[in-house]
Amino acid sequence: MISVGSHSYLLRTMFVSSPSIDGLDPKQTIRRPEPVTLLTLSQYSLTTVLFMARQVNLYYRGRQGNLIYYKWKDIPCIRTVPARVRQTHATRLSAATFGVAVRCAKNIRQALEPLLPDSKDRNLINRLNTALYKWLQQAPADVTGNYAPIPALTGFSFNEHRSLSDRLKLSLHMDRQAGAVRITIPAINPVQHIVAPAGTLSVTLMLTALTCHVQTGTTIPVMTAPLTMSYTNTLLLAQMFTLPLTVEPGSISLVAARLRYHHAAGEINKMEWMPAGIISAVG
Repeated sequence: MISVGSHSYLLRTMFVSSPSIDGLDPKQTIRRPEPVTLLTLSQYSLTTVLFMARQVNLYYRGRQGNLIYYKWKDIPCIRTVPARVRQTHATRLSAATFGVAVRCAKNIRQALEPLLPDSKDRNLINRLNTALYKWLQQAPADVTGNYAPIPALTGFSFNEHRSLSDRLKLSLHMDRQAGAVRITIPAINPVQHIVAPAGTLSVTLMLTALTCHVQTGTTIPVMTAPLTMSYTNTLLLAQMFTLPLTVEPGSISLVAARLRYHHAAGEINKMEWMPAGIISAVG
């Protein structure tokens, strides 16, 4: 593919069999490209000169030197690899930041795997990578100990079908302290504060707190004991959990939760009844 002015040209080379051995020899000679058709491809909004070529009983695919053999719309094509790719300082910095975000997001997913409805969900992976990347671009992890909320992560849902806030109608709170994280669950009435499918007998609230060092990716998860409640119209007293958690400057801390529903036949495993997400994040 070459460009001249505002026009782009797709070059393909004709391979013809050597006439010395009745066309059966795999060796080939190369004929100069010949323009045969002028096409306007409206879907690309550009004028393209297409140099037609045919490969008889032979098709290359892959890379050889600075040439890449590939198919475009089932047409064998060749293009060259640029000898040098110029990157600005901003481009290199952005790529490095994205790499940090991807590593940190991967470690967070691994630490929270017991809470995730589908840890292999590519959409979830991409959304979490993007959320961390945006935050790192706007406000890198604080190294002084003066931590601030992370809006890109707080409220992040691990389930696109139903978020945790769709099912849990009250707020849980996290306080970051020296060497610990404190999670507060206010007084809760399961029937009034938790949306559940018909036939639900009990609901389990799973909580995990973790800290992840942004640059090194080191992640330390601490899981609380699951809190199981009978699904009845009864007010349960507020509860508080204090979890030992080493927090270093340059790291983020978060608390994630998931609801598990149980009926007579066991746990309900429909995606719409597997809400999970991050309830609080600071960094």
